[in-house]
Amino acid sequence: MSTVHMLQMTRDQDVTTALYAYLADKKWKGAVILGGIGSVTSMTVANPISHGSPPKIGIKKLDEPLEVLGFTGELFAKGSEPDNMPGFAKENPTNYVIHIHVSVSHSDGSMTGGGYREATVMRGLNLYMIELT
Repeated sequence: MSTVHMLQMTRDQDVTTALYAYLADKKWKGAVILGGIGSVTSMTVANPISHGSPPKIGIKKLDEPLEVLGFTGELFAKGSEPDNMPGFAKENPTNYVIHIHVSVSHSDGSMTGGGYREATVMRGLNLYMIELT
């Protein structure tokens, strides 16, 4: 049976930096981020704004308290990722290609989602992952 790994983050932590640090000593072939539970004070997401391949990308910066409703993704050891992975996912200091999608709710209950770019933890954020073997 696979072990579920938890990355626990606290107030004011940069989510990307925490994820990179967590992965630094891992020797995984890959992993699936099953989900995340918590809140963030800011988040940047990306969404396609054209039908081209690759599409043009629009970036949206959210600077307000947000509840994390969804945080899913995939990690692959660099060099073993599928051909369809976006280029930005490879550009990081880890040994992994990281591709994450998020959805968050605003204080009025409306939602925003897209490709994860960055976030800062508000109260806490836990990510749950399973290693691919």
